[in-house]
Amino acid sequence: MVKQLSRKEIFLVNRVLKLFIERKLKDAEKTLEKLELTMAEKEWSKGYFNALQGITLALKSKDSRYLYLTQIPMDDSKKIDDIRKKFLKQTQNSLHKDFDKGFFSAWSDYLKLLKNKIAKQRNSEDTSLLKY
Repeated sequence: MVKQLSRKEIFLVNRVLKLFIERKLKDAEKTLEKLELTMAEKEWSKGYFNALQGITLALKSKDSRYLYLTQIPMDDSKKIDDIRKKFLKQTQNSLHKDFDKGFFSAWSDYLKLLKNKIAKQRNSEDTSLLKY
């Protein structure tokens, strides 16, 4: 899904997602502010950014309204990959508008990085998410 992003946006998205994984939410919010200034005014980009903002809110909150995020097993790479594949499927659904496809892409990217983190912990593998 990174085909929709510029190199600078990819750099900032990688940073935000890694900060999410590390639970450094204040730093993630600062990086999101920078990302907002660089993101294109396309519907896909708006959806992607909206999802990143939502992930931030969900990670900060203990509120049950964000129950979906709390249901993701943060240590089960198979379950995370299954959920990620569901999001990926939605990005390819022709019934969805570009905004929705961007939204689901952001969630997919976040879950990919989360899965990679688990693999790194087990195998000391690289956790790079997006490639330039």
